[in-house]
Amino acid sequence: MKATIREILASIFNPNLRKILKNPISIGSISEPSEDLQCTAVRLDEHAINMINKPCERAKKYVIIKNPYHIKFIENPSEELQILSVSKEPDAIELIENPCLRAKFACIYSKPENIKYIKNPDKEIQVSAIQKSPCLISELENPCEAAQLTAVLNTPEAIFSIPKPGIRTMLVAVEKLAGFRIYPSDKNLDTITGIITQCYKLKENELNYKEYFKNEILKLKLNDTL
Repeated sequence: MKATIREILASIFNPNLRKILKNPISIGSISEPSEDLQCTAVRLDEHAINMINKPCERAKKYVIIKNPYHIKFIENPSEELQILSVSKEPDAIELIENPCLRAKFACIYSKPENIKYIKNPDKEIQVSAIQKSPCLISELENPCEAAQLTAVLNTPEAIFSIPKPGIRTMLVAVEKLAGFRIYPSDKNLDTITGIITQCYKLKENELNYKEYFKNEILKLKLNDTL
């Protein structure tokens, strides 16, 4: 990016500005550069921020606008900078040591699949992403119960994609798929757990888990065990 006419004219009376216009990296040789000098330097070359001891927020923003991935080199980036970075490049959240909750929401805002870039996503993030796309439950390593329930309440078949679903999740899913209420006795819950576990194994081996599920639920109903 080139210097503006205004900057060129101002540099006539400002030797530091003149130095930066000639070589933005030279800002490193200027003691306590003003915010305007910092912004000019990083606007001309975003790498110049590495030469500034304590860059101002405005200079950091210029850098992120030009290259969102430079969030990695900004120490303790503010929430605004984090959000700006991940809004432009969602995977940039992996470069932030401790991303704030708002940045995580910004990451999945337009595309819930971006949750894959978030390490150990919070409960709120999981639920928000699953609400938009229930099938994503299969991609979460350890989905919380709220996320599991959100998935099966929206798409009951999602239960067959959860490796280790909670008992409440299994009960809700089976009731929705079977079309009738189930008394939550220990015996019935153990039976449901066995059915869902087997269905998951059958699905993994590309076998007909749906037919197995249908037959097992029918047996339970006919035997009046539910």
